[in-house]
Amino acid sequence: MNLNRRNVLLGLGTMTIGGGAAFGSGAFSQVEAERSVTVDVAEDSDALIALAAGDSAYVNEDDGGLIVIDLGSEALGDADGLNLGAVTTLTEALSVTNNHDEAVELTIDGVESDGIEVRFEDSEDGGGIDGSTLDDGATLDLDIVIDTHGANADSQIDETVTVVAESTD
Repeated sequence: MNLNRRNVLLGLGTMTIGGGAAFGSGAFSQVEAERSVTVDVAEDSDALIALAAGDSAYVNEDDGGLIVIDLGSEALGDADGLNLGAVTTLTEALSVTNNHDEAVELTIDGVESDGIEVRFEDSEDGGGIDGSTLDDGATLDLDIVIDTHGANADSQIDETVTVVAESTD
């Protein structure tokens, strides 16, 4: 084989491709590392975003410290349920307190199931609370509004409500 420019370039190209295949590109597809994590939990009333039952007989703290909204027949006593085709408001039924050291943006998603809609409103002005800013140490009282316009006599709702508080800093 004569050593000319074409053969030298071909040889160098082959070595480069071979070296890349043998040694890879230096990138990787997966990394696994262990880190320690510490999480402290507290009952709802003592947490960074504290939830507390208000003056409503239908909102209580259970034995585990969780807030429970119970509009079932046991909570209603002799009544069988809420009125059909009506809006029922439980005023100042729940309070949210920011025990964090900075302001948070608060969102509570309402729930809807079986023709029953449950939403949360600011007790002071009756407006929605999504995106409300809650300063450090501030408390927001909430009304729970239940709309049964889409329900029938056998409708029931058994859903979980999610409270989201995002730092504004």
